[in-house]
Amino acid sequence: MSRARFSKNTGLFNYVQGLSAPLIFNQITSSSNGNGGVVFTIQGSRVITSQYTSINDEVDSIRSDGTLLTYLGFTSLNNSDCQYDFLNTNNTVVNTLAFNMPNDAFYTVNATNNNFYDSAQFVGAGIYMNGNSGGNHFRGALIANACFLSAGSISLGGNEVDSSCHYGLGLANTATPGIAAAGMLTGKVTSDASNTQGTTGTSTFAGITDWVNFESPYRGWGYESASAFPNTNQTSTCYSGSTCRIYDARPLVTDATIRNVFGIYVPSTACPASADASNASNVITDQAGNVFLKNAVELVGDFVHNPTGNQNGLCESGESCAFMPNFGSYQGEGPLLDSCTFSGGNGVTGVKLYGYTTNGI
Repeated sequence: MSRARFSKNTGLFNYVQGLSAPLIFNQITSSSNGNGGVVFTIQGSRVITSQYTSINDEVDSIRSDGTLLTYLGFTSLNNSDCQYDFLNTNNTVVNTLAFNMPNDAFYTVNATNNNFYDSAQFVGAGIYMNGNSGGNHFRGALIANACFLSAGSISLGGNEVDSSCHYGLGLANTATPGIAAAGMLTGKVTSDASNTQGTTGTSTFAGITDWVNFESPYRGWGYESASAFPNTNQTSTCYSGSTCRIYDARPLVTDATIRNVFGIYVPSTACPASADASNASNVITDQAGNVFLKNAVELVGDFVHNPTGNQNGLCESGESCAFMPNFGSYQGEGPLLDSCTFSGGNGVTGVKLYGYTTNGI
């Protein structure tokens, strides 16, 4: 499934079990869903989700009781609870952004052997490992305000994060605190010409008939408050009796905290250092055995640039991909620039890497 939107309902609910081939989701947007954004539950397995954007969803953006799930490039904006609620094992999460949320970004219960890479959490809390969660790994960049491990999780051990937000191998790194602030994400929209009720960017709930059409796939309806963005009193669905606002999850071009943190793309020169596959830290092997470039996403559905790719969203050998310079789902827009000179290695070779003409608004 690619380029889909779910709004004003219960999001995307999946029960999958024992798949021999992965279930693929790419460029999914959910907004103002009353029971979470995406749910993979009851022994769900072998699912790949790339570039998922969750805006003002109630409860969790992703709630998973599954294994062998891989998430690449994920933004949660203004959600009322957690970004991830993990209840199982052997999952891989790469490049996430949680912004303006009152609770935890990552919440695990009895979850083990999950791998997290490059997470930016501009939320009220951060990481909460509950029950008996152990053997969970944190690599790359970590922005988080707080980390909590239950007694059972501490006893089980093996977690590459502690209650002081030291993380990584040997807990040698310290997370950077993250505070949601003006000037980072776009937030409140004052006009959307593609939405029937988007003239001023606001509408009563009762007046909204258009929940799916927006100028950008990174927009969606949410709860309106009088406060300037960002404020946690904006973290709710657009619901009956409320005034609602269109929110935009793209970074501003003036931001340097979310945007271009993994490098700046320059065409027809060497690819950015974070996309150099000869450096083993830039290549990931997920729990299902997929080997892919960490800071790139396959050009799904683009059969001009990527005619032979397997369309699973992961940037693997022999495929054409887009560089991922930012935290989260948004990685640029507009026409593709010329490719850069790619250096292969560590199981990823023959990639043609592109960048977008526009990055941010």
